[in-house]
Amino acid sequence: MAHLNEEKLPRFPVEDEEMLDEHLRDIFLKNFNTSNELLSHVTAIGVTSDNELARSMRTGDPRRENVVASVSERVALVKEIAKATVSELSRLDVVERVFKLSRKAKSPLRASCRST
Repeated sequence: MAHLNEEKLPRFPVEDEEMLDEHLRDIFLKNFNTSNELLSHVTAIGVTSDNELARSMRTGDPRRENVVASVSERVALVKEIAKATVSELSRLDVVERVFKLSRKAKSPLRASCRST
């Protein structure tokens, strides 16, 4: 049986880097789209609750105003948390660190292929 040896396999570092850059770009775009979708759903919570309250309570009702204020406050809080989380996850250095850790995790597999 032929032994696998990583040093004998052809390497194309430029293509590897281009694939990594493309993959990082795809991850960034996916995170951006996900964050936009998440923020639109959070905004819809506030709009929907206001619409439902409008069906059963008058505009000047203090109870309605309290509920609307509470929901608006929570929606704003969730938006800020979501923005901060997506921003942190989208940072290029975080993504690169994840890829480096992923490569290190695959290294023992490559070493075992060489030793067989």
